[in-house]
Amino acid sequence: KEQFRTDRTIQPNHRNVEKIMTNLRCNQINCLLYLSLARKAINVKSCVLCVICGGSNMNAAKAWYKEVWDYNYCHNERNFNRPGHAGKATGHFTQVVWKTSTKLGIGFARSADKKTVYVVGRYLAHGNVGGLYGKNVLKANYLFHTFQNNCNGKNGRFSAWSKPGECSQSCGGGIRFKTRTCTNPKPSLNGGDCYGTTSQLAAQQWCNTQSCPEGDKSHRVQQCQARGLLAKSYTFNNNQCGLFCHSGSGNIYTGAGKVDDGTHCNSDSGVCMDGQCKTMPKYESSKSEQNTGAEEGEISGSYTDIPNANIWKNLILTVPNGAINVDITNYFYEDASICVGYKKSHGGMGYSFCENSWMNDHVAYYGEYKKTKTIAGVTFTYNRNKDYSEIYIDGPVHSTPGYSFVLFVKGSSEADIEWTYDV
Repeated sequence: KEQFRTDRTIQPNHRNVEKIMTNLRCNQINCLLYLSLARKAINVKSCVLCVICGGSNMNAAKAWYKEVWDYNYCHNERNFNRPGHAGKATGHFTQVVWKTSTKLGIGFARSADKKTVYVVGRYLAHGNVGGLYGKNVLKANYLFHTFQNNCNGKNGRFSAWSKPGECSQSCGGGIRFKTRTCTNPKPSLNGGDCYGTTSQLAAQQWCNTQSCPEGDKSHRVQQCQARGLLAKSYTFNNNQCGLFCHSGSGNIYTGAGKVDDGTHCNSDSGVCMDGQCKTMPKYESSKSEQNTGAEEGEISGSYTDIPNANIWKNLILTVPNGAINVDITNYFYEDASICVGYKKSHGGMGYSFCENSWMNDHVAYYGEYKKTKTIAGVTFTYNRNKDYSEIYIDGPVHSTPGYSFVLFVKGSSEADIEWTYDV
């Protein structure tokens, strides 16, 4: 078999890995470097099978790192699993984040029938060494959104159900959810999880029943796009709450997980909730237009505070559907950076574009840095010069149903951000 060798240096964005050198010598399989996997510093001591991926797209790095939710930080090297997670593997995760591992090789091979992928890795210095877990497997701050930072063995309990939230779709028939969280209290690091659903239908009643504008893509197609896949979907009768997006080849559609909660199923006589089709009255579109609730005219605002260390508490602007001439200006981008993202109508948010200091090199050489991106169905242009940065949207804004286009800010110094738009 062909041997894989490389001496390319990669520097991933991982706080526990200062430099990762690919250093794989795998004679038993054909190996191919996956830089996206290397960004997460994947496991193992030697060239050993780590994960088997069949049929669907699967990120091995995420699969290994996901073991963090099974890992017991209070184990004292006796019981590595949290209550209720007995028998779950945790060794991949601990090696992923092992502080002193600095060299990594990654490769994969396909089975003869092309249906199975074997992902392998090699680490130096290797991790999972007895007596050294406490120094090398550190707690990430985001864990404390879910857990108490203690080893008191407290189990989690659910909060009360919330009031009905916003409609899951801006047109074409959505639903409203009630939600609850495992925060009453949160579990300890060695405590048990809450068991049960975290969202439910507020009522078997459609909202925003007006038809979507002619030419709009279906909700499933928009979900394919939002997940970075081709804008073409197919619904299988035996799996109506699975999202299947065109592979780009022939008549082949690949699975992309579950559809978003609130997606229609059963010929518009049901909605998907956590992958299950729940019965609803038959959806019929209305003739009325949606009322956005916004007054006509120019809207302006600003943010001049010091951002919270937790970026999820720094949502500074939600751009409404229908907005035009959206102009956001950041005068102190070195001190407080804008991140562009989304917020789901029934919970959950994220971002996929942030201002970064490396853009300054581009500005110094070319005089400006300019980028056009689409997030949550909204296309915007980012422009940065030596004096300020700007985000501009011609509009009208029409975000992906079930999503809002939002801005976050991060930094440790006072911000100076202003915005205007017309509605």
